[in-house]
Amino acid sequence: MNDRSKSSEHNTPLDEASLGYMFRLAGPVVVATVSFTLMQFVDRWMVSRLGTAALAAILPAGFVVAIPGFCIMGVFIGLGTFVSQSFGRGQKHWCGAYFWQAIYMGFLCALLVLVVCWPLANEIFRMLGHSDDVAALEVIYFRIMLFAHLGLVFVWAGMQFFAGIHRPGVVMYSAVVAQLVNVVANYVLIFGKFGFPEMGIAGAGWGTVIGVAVNAAIRMAVLLSGDIRKEFRTARIPRPDFGKMLGVFKVGLPAGVEMAISIGLIVLARRRIRQWCTGRYKCGSYLHESGDCTHSGR
Repeated sequence: MNDRSKSSEHNTPLDEASLGYMFRLAGPVVVATVSFTLMQFVDRWMVSRLGTAALAAILPAGFVVAIPGFCIMGVFIGLGTFVSQSFGRGQKHWCGAYFWQAIYMGFLCALLVLVVCWPLANEIFRMLGHSDDVAALEVIYFRIMLFAHLGLVFVWAGMQFFAGIHRPGVVMYSAVVAQLVNVVANYVLIFGKFGFPEMGIAGAGWGTVIGVAVNAAIRMAVLLSGDIRKEFRTARIPRPDFGKMLGVFKVGLPAGVEMAISIGLIVLARRRIRQWCTGRYKCGSYLHESGDCTHSGR
């Protein structure tokens, strides 16, 4: 007996084409997505209490580290496509198989980003033209956030899996718990509470890494237990299948590139605006000083 039959027996037929059902699926995913943005906002709000240099560093560093991060995240959209198609065809064991192939691919990409970007961090922020004290803080936060990508692989894959099998509530609840953990971890590590050392902007980075790890752990715990484990065979970890990986990659790559380009354009726009404002300030100062000299010479 299938799920629709069970729903009919309880007089609650499912109309999967209805607007209400779509909101029921999309709502938790929206909450989870906004939660990660809120997590970064909390980082910046708490870091603002450390001074202007720290605040000036965390925003551009967050944008720069998001460029490869959102590219990887976009690729995972392809996972959602294959999971939902397999679920719709009744081939539920393929949902778990595609999940693990995406994990292999995403984790490899995250490791590659970490290895490549770590030694380039100083050069990246030097090119942005920031002062030495701000650039030093940017490098610290940027390098820590590279580790967050490793946990985000499981977070993003979990989001696409649970949305694809029509159980997005797991995604929302894990995101809310992770947000609370991030706030507490930030408070403890940034300001050095409860015997922990005061880490400043580094504490904000590690607080986010901890929050992401909790989010990933919750989603993996649910995925590997209970009826989901039995129904979708998620505990059967398959060998790498490059055909499935390529399929996920080809579907998700355009979205990943689009998201990375969008963030990159924001970084370039901020740099250009900063240069323009600095030039206007210097010009204004020069004219003001010239006016003072002319006035005093009369």
